[in-house]
Amino acid sequence: MNEKRRIFLNAFMSFGQVIVSGVAFLFLYRYLLDSIGSELAGVWALLLAWTTSLSVSNFGMSGGALKFVSRYRALAEERTVIRVVETSILSCGIILVVVLPASYPVFKKLVYLIVEPAEYIGDALTVLPYAIITFGLTSLSSVVNSCIDGTQRVYLRNILVMVSALLYLGLTLFLVPRAGFVGLAQAQVLQTSITLVVGWIMLRSVIPGLPVLPFRWHTGTFREIFAYSFNFQVISVAQLLFQPVTKSLLSVFGGVGQVYYFEMAHKLTMQLRGMIVIAHQSIVPAIAHWHEKNQTYVQLVYRNAFRILLVLVIASLPLLIGLAPVISHLWIGHYENVFVLCFLFLVTGWFLNILSNPAYFGYLGIGRLRWNILGHLTISTVSLGLGILLGLNYGGPGVVLAYAISIPIGSGITLWAYHREYAIRWGELIGLPTLFLSFAGIGGGLVTFLLQRHLSNLLHPWFLIFLLLISYALVVAVPLWRHPVRKTLQGWASELTATTLQP
Repeated sequence: MNEKRRIFLNAFMSFGQVIVSGVAFLFLYRYLLDSIGSELAGVWALLLAWTTSLSVSNFGMSGGALKFVSRYRALAEERTVIRVVETSILSCGIILVVVLPASYPVFKKLVYLIVEPAEYIGDALTVLPYAIITFGLTSLSSVVNSCIDGTQRVYLRNILVMVSALLYLGLTLFLVPRAGFVGLAQAQVLQTSITLVVGWIMLRSVIPGLPVLPFRWHTGTFREIFAYSFNFQVISVAQLLFQPVTKSLLSVFGGVGQVYYFEMAHKLTMQLRGMIVIAHQSIVPAIAHWHEKNQTYVQLVYRNAFRILLVLVIASLPLLIGLAPVISHLWIGHYENVFVLCFLFLVTGWFLNILSNPAYFGYLGIGRLRWNILGHLTISTVSLGLGILLGLNYGGPGVVLAYAISIPIGSGITLWAYHREYAIRWGELIGLPTLFLSFAGIGGGLVTFLLQRHLSNLLHPWFLIFLLLISYALVVAVPLWRHPVRKTLQGWASELTATTLQP
């Protein structure tokens, strides 16, 4: 498979994965809301967030695996690729065997300190072991998936994610009616177990020299991976202060019910964001590959990626802000103020963050992570400090607002550093067509907001959202159609389609 065809397939399957998994989670989150309630669902979301903090113990093996599998595949050193895969998985597994049992008493104490209202402490303790086991299985799966990404078969990982999301939904629908809250935890453990096994089978199909089970650990390979992965370790520490701490503050200041509405808004935001961003993750292995051969090509990819993302953010963000109340009616069944506020804050923060993605993944692809780390540390520090301050004064919504504010601040550091280092001028990326589109987007957002405000009580939510989409499209259609990025995308699509259809 040639390079263009592989990138096209990776991007196409990445988009499909976002759609399929997004629809599955839309059904899942509404089902949990109706079956076990926002409080118990919030408890599970909080526990899963805590267990992700254990990622600081695995030395960033998944990031190192992606980097070195991609690098040694580019250099055609297949024996070294196999050593990287086995060493990464065994190292992660050995660490987890030690860390997971030791983490239980720590998390048990956190349950008593943070879970609010206190009546849900018993439920949290019941499913805590399941949450810890889920994290261990997910950690091993992440290393396997990173190795798949390193072979530039990202489409295989996307297939696995789609199957995994549908499997989780099916297991939840089967087990929750029979075992209640515990059934949800059991479904997640089963889903992560099956995903790990299937992922390993996929990896062996693209790296035929791998054994049935990894058993060879190489000291020199571990040292090489660890030297690179230490940077990912710092990122993991920064992330420890991000979502887990935010959800903990939200539990303290707003209760576990608000944690679940935050989780719903966050999941929806990330799925919508993923429709724009996830295809860029497909080019990280390609950047690592071309960094060894042609750095000029890497910078060409960056400039084109940024221009496209800028247009997509400008065109979509005002629309999503205007649709927030209607989304609440469609998904939850009524206007839920906490959900709407969370969605407004999160979609603004994370969509602005999209603009830093080409720089972030550019640094990731070439293995220079200093500015990525600084961005993560800034996000975590601002989110923690501002979250406590606003939480004390405004409760749960204040915590979410602090979270949203911290995201563009930290990611802006990475963006600024990349532009300075590679002498990228903003004038190269922003022109009059983009400014015209910005004004049209703002105008379309205002039209959307005013229409839903006056018609929400008169029209069915599905008809209203259709009307809002048409109204917004009419406002932005002309500047979007006349924007140069549209012609660029058309040219790429034609070229990639022709390449893909070649025998």
